[in-house]
Amino acid sequence: MKILINGGTHGTEQIGANVINHFRKLIGDNDNLHYTIANPEALSRGVRFIESDLNRVFPGKPDGSFEERIAYNLHPVIKSYDVVIDIHSTESGLRSAIIITKVTEETIALIRETNAKYVLLMDITKGNSLISDARIGIGFEYGPDTSHKALSGTIGGISLMLKSLGFPVETTSKPTKSKVVFRIGESLPKRDGFTALNTITNYTMVQKGQPYAHNAQTGGQLTARNDFYPILFNEPRHTDIFGFVGQREHALEEKLRRS
Repeated sequence: MKILINGGTHGTEQIGANVINHFRKLIGDNDNLHYTIANPEALSRGVRFIESDLNRVFPGKPDGSFEERIAYNLHPVIKSYDVVIDIHSTESGLRSAIIITKVTEETIALIRETNAKYVLLMDITKGNSLISDARIGIGFEYGPDTSHKALSGTIGGISLMLKSLGFPVETTSKPTKSKVVFRIGESLPKRDGFTALNTITNYTMVQKGQPYAHNAQTGGQLTARNDFYPILFNEPRHTDIFGFVGQREHALEEKLRRS
């Protein structure tokens, strides 16, 4: 099985390069394990992207924006691997999350082996993200970019996955047996003058009618139309949305426990 570990999809996220350096020293490149930095120009400049979010423009265009051209060139590369692992970080308070865009028996078998507590099924990006371009695509989003805990957790989760595939990896990390799964089908767009309430935390339900954002000048509030679980809320890198709307996927949680 051929595995690709990718980092630098967003140039403000150094964690991917750090994880890749770890595995290059530990295992190196071989016939079945390779590494890429998706957007080295953005990474070198320390910006999220040059012209457009690379993680929203797959499979890309040959004559499109800077990132659309990167996606176009990466598309056949990603398609040539059995499993693509994409490494991210977040400043939103989200922790220990595996991100997928499709559910298959192979994907379930792999994510079950990880130390992640949460699984995010991102329907909202299933047609345009890097992992959605892969046969089996799995994203790791374990916390802040400079957090040692996020780095070690990501390395531990990938190590468990690689070990389950027969790679010579030793790790003290243990698989998390009971995972909480959320399906994300929409986002909450930001509105001028409104900021998300700091009482809203990822993975904790917001009930119908409950305020999730307010306008300090007018005293206005935005309230939930239905119960939802906030995902990637208060991510400072998101300029156009408060975050994503999650719903529990109990059937998939049960399937992960049974498999």
